[in-house]
Amino acid sequence: MISRYKLVALDDAAAGMVLADEVRDRLGNVLLAQGAALSESLLQALRRRGVESIRIEEDGLSPEQLAAERERVSARLAHLFRKPHSGAANATLRAELTAYRMEQLK
Repeated sequence: MISRYKLVALDDAAAGMVLADEVRDRLGNVLLAQGAALSESLLQALRRRGVESIRIEEDGLSPEQLAAERERVSARLAHLFRKPHSGAANATLRAELTAYRMEQLK
């Protein structure tokens, strides 16, 4: 499954949200691991460390968003495999990549 996240200002974050990426301080030290659930005390600690924004996991996609993402993936693969003289190997690779990427969108 494709990881979905949104960038959220720390002031807009709430307890219970789950981190989509690890949080680091200005020196690159890991403050919180990916997948950590936020609490009020963790949010306060991040503010004290000067963290301004975090990546939060998003819930599932709406049917419209899912259709748009599938179209985007298809268009990207069509662009990457646009040369007509690519041959059977490239056609097989494109088909396998398409199947793989579409499976990730379920």
